[in-house]
Amino acid sequence: MSTPAEDVTDELGAFLSRNDETPHHRETDMEKFWRYLAVIRQLRTREAPTVAIGSSEWTRFVAKRIPATIGQKGFGTLYNEPRSWDFINLIAKLVPLRPIFPIEVLRRRVRSVDGVHAVSPGEKPGKRKGKAVDTRAPDTAGGLWVDLLEPIIEDMVFIATSGKWSEDNVVMRNYKIFLRASTGQRRSKDAGAKVEAYKLYLKKYLEEGEVDQAVWPTYLLEKLDEVYVQRVQPAMESFMNRSTDVWAKAMEAYWKDADAVMEMVWSGGVRYGSWRPETGETMRGAPGRLSWVKQCRRAGMRFDIPLVSATFVQDLYATFAEVSYGIQWISRQVDPMVDRIALSNYRWVFDHTSNLREFFMNSHLTAYSSEQPNN
Repeated sequence: MSTPAEDVTDELGAFLSRNDETPHHRETDMEKFWRYLAVIRQLRTREAPTVAIGSSEWTRFVAKRIPATIGQKGFGTLYNEPRSWDFINLIAKLVPLRPIFPIEVLRRRVRSVDGVHAVSPGEKPGKRKGKAVDTRAPDTAGGLWVDLLEPIIEDMVFIATSGKWSEDNVVMRNYKIFLRASTGQRRSKDAGAKVEAYKLYLKKYLEEGEVDQAVWPTYLLEKLDEVYVQRVQPAMESFMNRSTDVWAKAMEAYWKDADAVMEMVWSGGVRYGSWRPETGETMRGAPGRLSWVKQCRRAGMRFDIPLVSATFVQDLYATFAEVSYGIQWISRQVDPMVDRIALSNYRWVFDHTSNLREFFMNSHLTAYSSEQPNN
């Protein structure tokens, strides 16, 4: 039944003649960054599997596949460098972690703004060719920041990986013997073989399983962040300090509360429905994999520091920034050429701590040290 024209009010007429006003949200820079990372990763598998990350050929490959506007925002720098490429691809495995690492933070800490080194205060990007590095450059400890966060994220990926993790086999029993010997500061003759066998066993498990995002939902990460702020943040001035028991007690309290939060979430199932058919089994197995992570930490295979959460990630870098002058001094004592190297095209060095890492991994540079580092 039609409505007579004279019965149509001005309000009803305006409503019936309205245009589509569905709200649209523009894609954020962060969303673009992770989307193009996935695109480049997939294209690399098909089109450039043998091209070395960081090479001029790789840079051209990336430039052709991202819009110029994206490259101008500095995304290309993170895609092009081997250290940053490895780190962002590790973060990408756990979607809930991505908001914890804003793109601007990654550009300044994992890779420099202008592609060589972080700019000094008041200096424009791209203007530092041939200039000495300012001692107040903000990324003095970006390499150390990455080196400490990377193993934690790897552990969280392992905990979230589906599959039946078993410690009842020859490889795991041998590796546990190695861990006990390491704790007692003893080393058996076949330690290297046990470690390599374990690495292959772990690699196979990770390759055969799939990372289930439901294991680390955003609300769990937020709860873990609250635990960190309450239990560990007050002790950050004693970060990993073994001369006192402040840090050890803080971590003991942290794990007690964190375990309770994780158990509550993992035993309660997925709040908004199952992501995958195997989600239930993966979450039931998560406490067992977490237990293994803790065993490795107690044996000294990993540092005993909190799981990744928003506040901890920022506090960790702030802790290093407070001693930036000390870090620079040590780095320059070890390698007086560090400032020049940071300005070079060497892809793996982008700050003082990353240079320290590369220096000590170089068996030729450390040939006359008392304890030769392993490559």
